[in-house]
Amino acid sequence: MVEFSALRGPARFALAVLPYSLFLYCLAILTSMAGMEIFSWLSVVLILVILSVQWDRRVTVDGNTWLFVDAILFGFLAIVTLGALMADQESVGFVTIVGRVRWIIIYLLVRTGLRWVWTPNYQAIHLFLIGFMGLTGAYAIVQHFTGIDLVRDSNRAVVPLAYAADLLTPLSWRAAGLYSSSMTYGHSAALAVGFPLALLITGAVTGPRLKWFLTICGALVFTGILASYTRGAWLAAAACLLTVGAFAGRKVLISLALAGVLLVGGAYAILPDFRARVASFVDPKNVSNQERVNIWLANLEMVKDRPVVGVGYGENERLIGSYYEKMGIEGMEGHAHNNFLQVLSGTGILGALLFIAIGLYFLFINWRVWQMLPVERRWERGLVLGIFGAQIAMHVGGLTECTFKDAEINHHYIFLLAVVSMLYLNVKSEHGNMVVRPANESRPLNGI
Repeated sequence: MVEFSALRGPARFALAVLPYSLFLYCLAILTSMAGMEIFSWLSVVLILVILSVQWDRRVTVDGNTWLFVDAILFGFLAIVTLGALMADQESVGFVTIVGRVRWIIIYLLVRTGLRWVWTPNYQAIHLFLIGFMGLTGAYAIVQHFTGIDLVRDSNRAVVPLAYAADLLTPLSWRAAGLYSSSMTYGHSAALAVGFPLALLITGAVTGPRLKWFLTICGALVFTGILASYTRGAWLAAAACLLTVGAFAGRKVLISLALAGVLLVGGAYAILPDFRARVASFVDPKNVSNQERVNIWLANLEMVKDRPVVGVGYGENERLIGSYYEKMGIEGMEGHAHNNFLQVLSGTGILGALLFIAIGLYFLFINWRVWQMLPVERRWERGLVLGIFGAQIAMHVGGLTECTFKDAEINHHYIFLLAVVSMLYLNVKSEHGNMVVRPANESRPLNGI
């Protein structure tokens, strides 16, 4: 913690403003890319101002505890830096390439700031954010049937579906929520879809009204993801919910799977566009499927040319056209449409191994803090379980889309990692590495 009374001047003001800045950053993650950039870096500046007083021995500033993953992150940064130095002369430049991993700075400092301002009495904020996601899901459903986009002119973010392309009035649209892309909305919502279920499982809410509130919000978010018509987001959301549901035991997991089958089956039977989109999963002639295969093959060729540190983090997007020419194929240009391949071609084998280690480490500490939190701290356990599901969604969604590169999704993911890291450090400071569990808790928790 920070001794607020000992702070003076700018540092005292920064600590007073920091909780509001972090809350607005969290809210912006669900609404606005501009807001994410403004409030993430505002929070970073405020945290740096507070850290600047550490030279004053009269002030105690706790929260700088290091984690093993920090060394891995700096190792990844070193690989990206080396790759930027070795990039060809036509690259975007050293500063731009290294700047693409600025999320490391945001993670480290936001994690520190959260430790200073965190309080277990955050239930109202948690419920507010879940309710907001539910409203966004309802808005996405309306977009699907009307094509209305209240945020952007010309409805450019809400694209008519191909099935109705020949009609004067389209039958349905790909929902984009409050974002500029249906893909971004689908995958970002997939990170959040497990939180209502997690709170129900841990028994964080007991009254029937709150239980219905969480159930309705979860259903709206999931349906909104379906309305995005983003296939990777469908898989990510399903993986998230099944992972979270597994913590409640077999009965809840089976019920959850059946509910999902009924919802998807109903949409498949009623909506022609949805039926066509589902069929495209296994259609070898589908243009999107073919383009993904081509872009994956081209990125693998880059790895062959620069196997150790890659062609430069993010530079695969610039080079993809020249590799298509060498291979005698055609395809869409841009990122690798796969998180692992994006990092592998950009940072080589060394960077890819570190990237995998980062993902595995956060899953590990997420599991550890779930084990370490006592059952009485139901809200924090619900938050931890929701973040575990979000991580699963990120990795599953990243198999067919470069979700880690997408700025909105990256902000969402990094903020959640900062939260679970902060909780892990807090619980360790309370109990060390002990597993604090009641003797009678040998079966899965089920608060539903």
